[in-house]
Amino acid sequence: MKKSLLIILSISVVLFIVVAFSYSRAKKTSEQPRNDSKKTAVDQLQEKIEMVDSKGGVDVSIDEIKRENNQTILTIGINNHAVDYSTVDLKERANLDGKKPIKYEVDSAASGGHHVAAQMVFDGNLSGSLTIRLTDELVFNIDVR
Repeated sequence: MKKSLLIILSISVVLFIVVAFSYSRAKKTSEQPRNDSKKTAVDQLQEKIEMVDSKGGVDVSIDEIKRENNQTILTIGINNHAVDYSTVDLKERANLDGKKPIKYEVDSAASGGHHVAAQMVFDGNLSGSLTIRLTDELVFNIDVR
């Protein structure tokens, strides 16, 4: 008799926990605003992943895009473990939708220029293919939306 009472009590406790957890999750979900126009974290991560091109041990990424004052401002990253790219002037070695940047400035060059953060400024509110030619062999293409 004690055994069966203990089993029934254990099952009741487990059921109570499951129901309480389910109710809590349902309540949190219903409290969140439903706005399909906002990007989910997965969408943002996927977009971030697509804004990287890798070749020859070098990753070139677009970390931020701003469009203001009829200019497109790209924050880019150049990351590798061998070569200092902080001194390469990408103003002459890059274009966005066929237009050269009007300004290129390195913001930081960590680890001896192996991890470069820089800004490129283009005239106009542009989108399209960004081409960056670090060397004749290392040409990167990233779709800017």
